[in-house]
Formats: sequence, structure tokens, C-alpha cells
Amino acid sequence: MYFVNLATIMPPKSSKTKPSSHRQLSDVEKGMIIAFFWTFQKIYIVAQLVNRPWSTVRNFLARALQRGSIDNLPRSGRPSKLSKRDHRAIIRESRKNRDWTRRQLRDWCAPHVSLSTIDRVLREEGIRKWLSTKRAKLTPEHVKKRLNWAIKYRDWTTEDWEGV
Repeated sequence: MYFVNLATIMPPKSSKTKPSSHRQLSDVEKGMIIAFFWTFQKIYIVAQLVNRPWSTVRNFLARALQRGSIDNLPRSGRPSKLSKRDHRAIIRESRKNRDWTRRQLRDWCAPHVSLSTIDRVLREEGIRKWLSTKRAKLTPEHVKKRLNWAIKYRDWTTEDWEGV
């Protein structure tokens, strides 16, 4: 029997994953469970090595033996209407165009979904209702004056500014 450096074959732990009791086994974890079980023949050792509960490992091995496959069955529930790409586009546009309404956001990014879906996506990302501050837009004259002021004072030191 030879020894394997487990750090090289263990899947990386991500801070964004759900708790292990609610997360499906990945294909890598399934392969590790089968390989370790063939090697060690003890479920509790395999559970420690893959950092999963003993019952999860036992149930997976029983299902794999019964079905003859390691594939997951489809989960119940309606599939999402938004793809990951749509989801990212909604978030990106909502952060870029802070004065857009929900309807504008939907029409631009995902016209095939309802406004409540847009609300849910924004709420999941922690984006809540806001009102952008009303202020006058800069005129070309204001822009020129601001630029001239910045150029005039760009070489000032901290001591120069303390005298203001």
C-alpha cells in the first residue's frame, strides 16, 4: 500500500459554497469517495478524507450500487428562466445605470422575464430601492473651468493647501 498526499487531490474549499449538508456531491468528490472506499473499505475513513458526513458517504455508495451510476437525478422544481449570463447582465447594468427603472433594466437585459424576477435578482445581490440624487448636469463651460482650476493647482503641496 502506498500513501498519497491528500492536499494534492482534495477539492479546493470555496468560501462561497453552501454548507456541506445542502450541497450536491461534485463529480470529483464522487470519484474520491469511490476510490477511497475501494482503498480503505471503511466508510468513516472515507468520510473524514472527503470532509463529508458519514451518512452522506454511505447513502451515496448505496445509491451508486443500486443505480449502477454516479449521476444525480434531476432535482424537482421549474428551471430558472434566467441564465447565469442574464443574471450577471442585470447586476452589471443596475450598478452602471443607477437611474434606470426596473422596467428599463428588464427591457435592456432580459425582456423575457417579469418585473418580479428582476426584483428578486436585485434583492439576492443586496441591491435595494434607491433614489438617485437630483443635480444639475455639468455644462461644457463648467467642465472647462474645473479643468483650468485643477491644472492651475496641481503642483501645490500639502503646505500650500494648509494655508487655504
